Amino acid sequence: MNPLLNEFMCISIINMQVYIALALLVAFLWGIHPVLSKILLNKFGVASVIIFNNFAYFLAILVFAWFNRQEIMKDVGRVDAYDAGIIFSVAIVASFAANLLYYYVLKDHESWLISALVCSSPIFTLIVDYLFLKERLASIGVAGVLLIVAGVACIAFNDGNYKLENFFIN
Repeated sequence: MNPLLNEFMCISIINMQVYIALALLVAFLWGIHPVLSKILLNKFGVASVIIFNNFAYFLAILVFAWFNRQEIMKDVGRVDAYDAGIIFSVAIVASFAANLLYYYVLKDHESWLISALVCSSPIFTLIVDYLFLKERLASIGVAGVLLIVAGVACIAFNDGNYKLENFFIN
């Protein structure tokens, strides 16, 4: 085997392991988010928790922006009207509205249940991705998404008083 190709494959495997580790770290951080948010929601109102969290997020963004100011200034000049529309759509619909609904639902329900339901997002990502970006997912990827949805359903029905048969009968 070509030594250069062999080295590339090793680097590729290492990079994949790093990406997987980082993705699992993200999953862990998102996993503790509902629990910490629920602690706050038990003490404060939804509007207050959103403001408190976003104020802290804003401070973190300012620090992040300072360290990345050159890249940001270069990219600001490249934003056109289409890009601005997507930016505002993501900020208002995907971030603000989704978080607002998330906090209202989380306030009155178990954090594990809401977290599991929110984690069903890959099915919607798959559909929207196909419609807008025309990216295709191999059958094993589709099976993975279906398993995620099945797992979310198992978690959602994890109530001792709830019978799965009732879901299909009603």
